[in-house]
Amino acid sequence: MAFGEKNYHPDQSWQGHEMAYKIAYGDVVDIVSTWEWLDYYALRSHLYPAFLSLPLHLWRILGIDSNFLVCNSILFMNAIIQVMGDYFLFHLANDMIGKQGALMTIVYALLNKRINEIFQKTLTNGCEAAFCVMGLYYFAHLKPKFDRNMTLMTLGITVAFIVRSSSLVGWIPLALFQCFSSMNYFFAIVLSGLFVAVPTFGLSVLIDSLCYGRFTCP
Repeated sequence: MAFGEKNYHPDQSWQGHEMAYKIAYGDVVDIVSTWEWLDYYALRSHLYPAFLSLPLHLWRILGIDSNFLVCNSILFMNAIIQVMGDYFLFHLANDMIGKQGALMTIVYALLNKRINEIFQKTLTNGCEAAFCVMGLYYFAHLKPKFDRNMTLMTLGITVAFIVRSSSLVGWIPLALFQCFSSMNYFFAIVLSGLFVAVPTFGLSVLIDSLCYGRFTCP
């Protein structure tokens, strides 16, 4: 899959691929990106592209940043997130419908043409989905206390929200339901917001402010 593919369209945008390249190489390169990344709008966060760009900095330092390494290392970094999503999808399905159902779920996810097109071409969608599945897995194991499950669920929800803000919509009624179910849940959620969500947002704002060249909170 490359930018020259016949079925590539700017609206599909590898939302992350281009910006990762820009983070690594700065303004010395011209990239194709959607309007959300323009400094005037600044609607997208660079947290995810910054993760994708990590090996690019190393290749530049070592002087081995060939086209092959640059393009495929970005896809490899994205694959790490996708594998994480498949891991949590398997275990979530295993808890709900058993091992056989979980295996069928993973096979369907891996072989479904449309899922592979969306997750691999619009990389942001795949990242959002992976962290949402992570959040759902830990939500299914949630207890009314600020523990590992609450922490990792909040982290998954927060990262998914930073990557693509619309992902928060489904979590709002779930959070409200838990908050009103008991005071223990309410306090646990407040603590996870303060000690997990806020620092993660802070890191995202720092990265975006550096990338956009001004204080920015997409």
